[in-house]
Amino acid sequence: MKGLRFAVKDIADKAYDGKFPGGKVISYGLAHNGVSVTKGNLNAKTWKVVQAARKNIISGKIKVATTPSK
Repeated sequence: MKGLRFAVKDIADKAYDGKFPGGKVISYGLAHNGVSVTKGNLNAKTWKVVQAARKNIISGKIKVATTPSK
């Protein structure tokens, strides 16, 4: 995973502005570029599938669990 810089920058900016959201749970997902997957050694076909899945997760077509299943 990569792309965590957005979350870190956002929290740092809020803290700097005196608006640190202490005690709140904040989620930074794919839609906000809070997390991402690096291409690394993936071939073009696999990368295309990863990008399609990303698009479908953001659009809501693919649902991602936010808590572990029991």
